This record gives sequence, structure tokens and C-alpha cells, in this order.
Amino acid sequence: MRFPILLCCVAVMSFCACARSPASRESPETEMVRQLSQRRIVMLGDFAHETSLAFHGLISTLHNWLTMVEEGQTERYHLTLFLEEDKQTAHLINQYVKNGNLDPILDYLLPSTTLERLEFYADLRRIATTVDSLNGHRLPSRQISFDVEGPETESVLDTAFAGLSAREGRLYYVKDRDSLTAINVVSYLNQHPGTNALMFFGNGHLIRNRVQKDFSGVLTTEESKGMFLGHYLKQAFGDDQVFTISCVGRTWSRLRLDEFAERDAFVLSARVPWKDSPPEDNDLVPDNFDAFVIRDGFLLPGHPLRFVLSRRVADAAMRRLELLQQYRAGAKGGLSFAQALASLSFLCDTSFSDVENWRTWLDKHPIGGLSRLQSREFRERVFEQSSRTLGTKDFGRHIDNLIALGFDSRVGAPTMTREEWKGYLTAQWPQIVFLNAIGIYWTGYSEESARAREYLVRVSGEDLTDPSEYLKWWRREFYGLTY
Repeated sequence: MRFPILLCCVAVMSFCACARSPASRESPETEMVRQLSQRRIVMLGDFAHETSLAFHGLISTLHNWLTMVEEGQTERYHLTLFLEEDKQTAHLINQYVKNGNLDPILDYLLPSTTLERLEFYADLRRIATTVDSLNGHRLPSRQISFDVEGPETESVLDTAFAGLSAREGRLYYVKDRDSLTAINVVSYLNQHPGTNALMFFGNGHLIRNRVQKDFSGVLTTEESKGMFLGHYLKQAFGDDQVFTISCVGRTWSRLRLDEFAERDAFVLSARVPWKDSPPEDNDLVPDNFDAFVIRDGFLLPGHPLRFVLSRRVADAAMRRLELLQQYRAGAKGGLSFAQALASLSFLCDTSFSDVENWRTWLDKHPIGGLSRLQSREFRERVFEQSSRTLGTKDFGRHIDNLIALGFDSRVGAPTMTREEWKGYLTAQWPQIVFLNAIGIYWTGYSEESARAREYLVRVSGEDLTDPSEYLKWWRREFYGLTY
């Protein structure tokens, strides 16, 4: 059986647990809200970007906050959620949670991001709706406020960064990114003295010590060392006012955490079982954080929107090519250009290297969409392309592309026979089609979106009005997951 790199970390370390459980008896979400009641800032680590499990932990924390506010267990009525986003993205998220119109976000982000992130935005809208409902019967002095901020200085379409060389980009990451982000956070909180902050950034950004930040090999070891956001915020507000929580996915961690099986746990850094033998991983070193949350759930990878068979995605990829063609020599510009190119090649089943040929092709040809995905010819072509890689080093790359479409990440090995592989792919195809239909319903133009919704209703037997509910149905139906 083959697992993608993210999911197949081998347990190479073993640590003895304490005589009694080091974990709090409360749920991690309850503990985080209690910390928020005592501090100005709580920083929660995003341990696996673009995954539903990581987003679920944050949304559960927000639900617990509202429950504890309503039950009088916390007096923190005013909360701002800081995401690892730029100001423009945060503005669009705030508008969406208020009016439900996702189009401005799609126009800005496509073909980037994932289905899981769109689901996360939908869940934030539900949080905002709950806030409005609660405020309907609360006194004016006890009204709840909830906002989203994006303190990052670099945006998804910022051409000032697109043309930077690999060295320039890495130096910015080490020397400037976290300190500039911290300035924006400090400025906001100084202007809103009655507001608490819950921050959701990658685990590494929470580290409070000077560490090696870059491992690309582009910089020298000394050039790669620096401070992260957690350090700067503790410096600004005081160590006791900023609480940092690194998250660990138990099922794919390098640590053996069997004692935390079948439950999520909150553990203070002073009591983690691996404190006396810390691994060589910044995200796991106890002294780098105030606490850890250990998540037990199965980790599904995110599913990129650039592989959704929608004309709208293709048009967005085309615009991205046109924007970035002059920045192809830059590290970030070149990567984003290549991703848009790969998206178009998959969606259109053809290949060009220049913008003009792509523009001409799109002007003359439709995108097959859901009909193409359902066709026998498309499935046979995918099978033939991937089966040719059996037993080769390219097999993993083809599996990863299928996982992006919705293929089960736990299935497939380069040693299987051609017939075994055909059986796997045939069995997986219904969940691939269903997931892509969710993406088309979410991102497609009105006509293709309506056709995709008809398919989802027919196959699931559920008439749901929100695509995010179909994504939850998909995880439940094909993986037995409850989140």
C-alpha cells in the first residue's frame, strides 16, 4: 500500500508516557478558550495546510467560544480571527460571511486554494450567523463581535514578490515576513483594545525561539536563522499574554503517541511525553511552544481547485498565465505560472508553453466539465496514462495527481499488476466524479454549476443548498469521517 509523503511518516521515535496522562481532561477546544480568557492572544498552529482536519479544529474552537460566552464561562465577547492571509483576502472573507456571495473570493483566488478552504469559509459564515443570532437576545453592553483579519504583507497576486529570485524570496521569508506581519497584528490590537486575538498560522510561525527558518539550501545556515511571529508578539505584549499551541497529527507524526489514540488532547509543553528526548523538528520541540494539541483523526489531503473541471477555473488559470508571464524567471512567479499551466493542461487535455496559443485554444474550445469526467474515454485515458508508470519512479506523481481529484490516498502501490490497478481505479471513480462535481457546483459558471448540483442531488439522494454540505457528505460516505 502506498501513502503520500504527507501521510506516511514512519514512526522512528518512541517515548515513554508519564505514569499518569499528561493531557488535560477537558477538550482541547475548551482549554483554548480558557487560555483566551486569560490572555490577549492565543496562537493555534495549522499543522497541515488546506486539510479539513486542521480547519475542523479551528471551527470547533470558535463554536466552543460562543458556547462558553452564552453560558457565562468567559467574558471575552470580542474576538478577531487572524488568518495566514493578506488584507485583501481577509476583506473578501468578511464580506462573504456577511452576505454569502462567494464570487469575489473566487475571482480573486482561482485557480489557487482548495475545496477544503472554501468549506472553511462557509463554516466561518455559519459562525458569523450564530453570532448574529445570539446578539438578538443579548444586552447592548454584552454584544458579541467576530471579525477576520489578514496581517500578511504578501498577497496571492502581489507582483512585487513574483519576480524575486529564489535567494531574495528566502531572505524575505527569514528576515522580514514574520516581523512585518507582527507589526500589522500589533497595530490592529492597539487600535482595538477590547478585542482578543485567535491566530491560525502554520505551526512554525508560532515558535518563540530563534531557530533555522529556511531549509531550502539556498541560504547559508546562519542566513537561514531568525525569529518567527510568536517571538515578535510575545516581545510586544509580554510572554504571559501570548499563548502558543503547536498542533500534531497523531496518525502521521514521527512521534509514537499511542496513549492519545481515539481522542484529541491538550498538553502543556512542560508535560509532553517526549520532553526529555525532543525530536529534531522545530514544530515538536517543547521549548518552542507553550502547549500542544494532539489530533487523532484521519488526515485527508486537500483537493486543489485547479483540477476542478470547470470553465471558470480554466479562465482563471488563463488570467493567471497572462499576469505572470513576465515574472516566469522569478521563484514564486515561476511556480505560480507552472501551476496555472498544469491546470490548463489537465482541464483542456492539451499542452502549450506560451500564452498566445492557450488564449487561441480557449477561444475555440469548450471545457468538457462533468460530462467529460463521467465519460468512459476519460477514465480509460487516465488509466492508461497512470498504468504506464507502474513500477517506475513516476508512479507516485501520478497517484498524487489522482489524489488531487479525490482518489483515496491509502490505495495504490507501484508493485501492483495492471489489472489490480484497473480494479482500484474503477472502484475509486465514483468518489472522484462526486468530488469534482462538488467543485464544479462551487466554482462553475451558472449553467455548469446547475448541472453539477443536479448530479449531486441524484447520486447522494440529498437536496443540499450549500456545496460545503456535500463535501461533508463525501467524507462521511467514502471515508466514514464525522467532520
